[in-house]
Formats: sequence, C-alpha cells, structure tokens
Amino acid sequence: MREEGGCADSACQDCVCTVDSFCCDDLWDGGCVDIAEGDCPSECLCGDVPICPGDCNSDGQVAVNELIVGVNISLGSAPISECPAFDTGGDGTVTVNELIQAVNAALAGCPTG
Repeated sequence: MREEGGCADSACQDCVCTVDSFCCDDLWDGGCVDIAEGDCPSECLCGDVPICPGDCNSDGQVAVNELIVGVNISLGSAPISECPAFDTGGDGTVTVNELIQAVNAALAGCPTG
C-alpha cells in the first residue's frame, strides 16, 4: 500500500481497495470516493456522518494543529494520508478553498447534520 493514498478509516479503506486496488496501490482519487459512497456506504459511514473539513482526528472540532497539518499538505511537505479530512474534493490534494473550509470549521464549528 502506498503511504500517500487511502482513507483515515481502515475498514473503509479495506472495502474500497477490495473493490479497486488502484485506490491503495496508486492513488486515492475521486473514483475511490465514489466507490466508498456507492459500494461501501456502511464501512465508510457515507451519508451518516457530516464531513468536517480539517478534522483530522474525527473529534468534531478543527484545532490549530490540524490547520497546520492542512497547510503542510497543501505545500507538499506532508502526505494527504496525514489528514484526508482536508481533501473534501476527493482529488488527493489540499487546495486553498479546502483550507478555507477548514478554517471556517475551526471558527464556526463542524457541521452537525
């Protein structure tokens, strides 16, 4: 498995990679997100848990240290696997828009439903 791809949830990642090994062998991309939503909804909790951009530890909050991780990923000095929660677009990168979403979540709180 490659370090820069995948999902923070091992059950979800295992399910998706069983459907398409490309997601773990090469790149976790939008197609892998589609598989998570379509083929692995119970393992990936798709639709059950609101996405909180930048919530690396899934505690329902975005802390300053998590924002720093997002900036490092965006700059290329950290792999996306350190916090896939920043990649709301599912393209394997962290954009300025995704960083802004995380800052907003840090200031206003994570979505609750």
